[in-house]
Amino acid sequence: MTAEEPDPQKEVLYEKLSELPDADQELYRLYFIEEYSQEEIVKMKGVSQNAIFKMLCKIKKQLIEMCRKEI
Repeated sequence: MTAEEPDPQKEVLYEKLSELPDADQELYRLYFIEEYSQEEIVKMKGVSQNAIFKMLCKIKKQLIEMCRKEI
């Protein structure tokens, strides 16, 4: 696949990501795209690291399930 060719899997992922609540989209973007650490996100959001970890797991699981239905 060249740089010009769209990645169908990424397209599905981003489509499904847009269906999540805004807060989940923001957390996904911060951690998986902008590569902030959980510790950095904890400081930004003012919640515990355990809460961030659980939210990221929930988001990841939701996206996997949503994408599996699409593919």
